[in-house]
Amino acid sequence: MAIIAVSIGLMLYAVGIPNAVLLGLLAGLLNFVPFLGPIQADIPVVLASLPEGLHTLMLVLALFVVIETTEGYVINLLIQ
Repeated sequence: MAIIAVSIGLMLYAVGIPNAVLLGLLAGLLNFVPFLGPIQADIPVVLASLPEGLHTLMLVLALFVVIETTEGYVINLLIQ
């Protein structure tokens, strides 16, 4: 969960989303909830990136999916 919090926080900071650290921390904490946690974490991220424009929104969504997929299918398996 710490990997998710740091990677999403850095990704949002690099894209220029306000409150990136807080949203990264929220995504890491919500990732403790199985199945629905990543979806619940994505809602505030999407709402925070809406004022930045459609291009930024699509970039944030794509990077969020890549980070969550990599964590779920690669990092978790390596740790276990």
